[in-house]
Amino acid sequence: MESSANAARGDLPACGTSMETPVGHPRFLSAFGMSLLAASAAILIGAPTGPGDVGARPGGPGAPSENPPAPSTAPSSGAPREERETPAEPERLVSRDLGLSAPVDPVGVDADRQVDVPADITRVGWYRFGPRPGSTTGSAVLVGHVDSAAQGHGALWPLGEAEVDDVVEVELSDGTAHDYRVVARELIDKEELPTEEIFADHGPPRLTLITCGGNFDSKITSYSHNVVVTAVLVESP
Repeated sequence: MESSANAARGDLPACGTSMETPVGHPRFLSAFGMSLLAASAAILIGAPTGPGDVGARPGGPGAPSENPPAPSTAPSSGAPREERETPAEPERLVSRDLGLSAPVDPVGVDADRQVDVPADITRVGWYRFGPRPGSTTGSAVLVGHVDSAAQGHGALWPLGEAEVDDVVEVELSDGTAHDYRVVARELIDKEELPTEEIFADHGPPRLTLITCGGNFDSKITSYSHNVVVTAVLVESP
């Protein structure tokens, strides 16, 4: 399994480029004059004028490190058992509860050491230097844009309406799928993002969905916060 402890410590995307101008407001933030823009995996809520957070996020230390390893599919001679148990790569993120369905691409970090979010806002990026969805430990991180003046609502636009016990499914390339149950939704200032917990490669298995939120600054074309949704793996009966 690729470990986030061996991955590049990339900051989350700025969620602000010429293409990332807000086009509207999700339901739960509209009354507060906010809009969301997707950025990377788990949801963050709680801008100064926004609603309170919901649920509780399971934590876990372990931030990405400075040198991302080259992706490899070769089995590890020292840990054949662990390699056999590594899940396949994610291909699609689906949630009937949120009305969400989007293809998933593996992503790393860009030249500015930010998570490299897919330019196509209808797609979601999986941080490939961290755990894979379906792993038995750690935080699998998926990121995406929330909206765009040119392209409309992004794949992770619905995250702002996520509620505790909503179910999110990740379909893998081998035809299997894993269900996750939402336990927390947060709005977090980008300067205070708990990267050590979000990118942890150990602790309880969880899915972290990240996009942008809070106030949009048109001068720097960036949102002030990240929306982070955390979901825990649903065990098979």
